[in-house]
Amino acid sequence: MKNEATGAIPISMKKKPPDNPGSKTHKGIFLHASSVIVSGKALLFLGHSSSGKSTISRLLSERYPIIADDKVYICKNKNGDWSVCDGSDGFPLKQRYSPSAGRQKSYPLFAVLRIFKSKSMKIMPISPKETCRYLMDAVFEIDIQRKQKDLKIMKQWFALTAEISRKIKGWRLAFRKDLRILGLIKEAFE
Repeated sequence: MKNEATGAIPISMKKKPPDNPGSKTHKGIFLHASSVIVSGKALLFLGHSSSGKSTISRLLSERYPIIADDKVYICKNKNGDWSVCDGSDGFPLKQRYSPSAGRQKSYPLFAVLRIFKSKSMKIMPISPKETCRYLMDAVFEIDIQRKQKDLKIMKQWFALTAEISRKIKGWRLAFRKDLRILGLIKEAFE
């Protein structure tokens, strides 16, 4: 209800955007990950700090454009499919409801790969349960999300990662810092 004298709407009555990416009105989540575009779709690389997410993105950039090499944002598009965009430019928490946030280029999520450095290269499928676990690890590698204390929000994040892992194929990728990774990715995903 407006103040009769000033015409102002009390702050408590103004609609505010949801303050978490797992809210019902905003189905998305931020991950500590890198991503490249293969055939117009996003491959998502997960791994702890120093696992080689930026390295693999740079190696693949000879053939596949990089979406992000540190932080990505995954959300549902209008069709109910999952899309990936760069989440590293301050967009994630402060500007995601601004008009420019909706114009950020996103790509359909094609596959989730948990990467491991190795002397040999190998790719193998993993279960949705394992994929979900790796996605949740990536959620909590984002500093501000790791500090989250609200159990309801954390449950929403888990629900989103579980939904992603049921729809999107997960893989374990052992790789070495070598351009032969281009051939492996081409063979598996093109």
